[in-house]
Amino acid sequence: MEATGKCGEKLLDFLHKETECVASVCNPFKISSYAKSQLSRTKTDKADAKLIATYVARMSPLPTLPESPIKKQLKEKMRYSQTLKEV
Repeated sequence: MEATGKCGEKLLDFLHKETECVASVCNPFKISSYAKSQLSRTKTDKADAKLIATYVARMSPLPTLPESPIKKQLKEKMRYSQTLKEV
């Protein structure tokens, strides 16, 4: 799956804890670059899902493990700090 911030982190946690699924979180830039290399122009959810599945099948990215609670807490504080700086 593509890295999507908090939503993706929660999905990764769920998959790791509640199922036996192995997930890889990929940088969206890598997926986008792969799409360009395949001359993919269609931008729909269905086409994106197929593209990501093809990318995973060909590139075999390593599984991603959920972050430790301490790292999650630090990340959340950094996000909050960034939000305060933008205001």
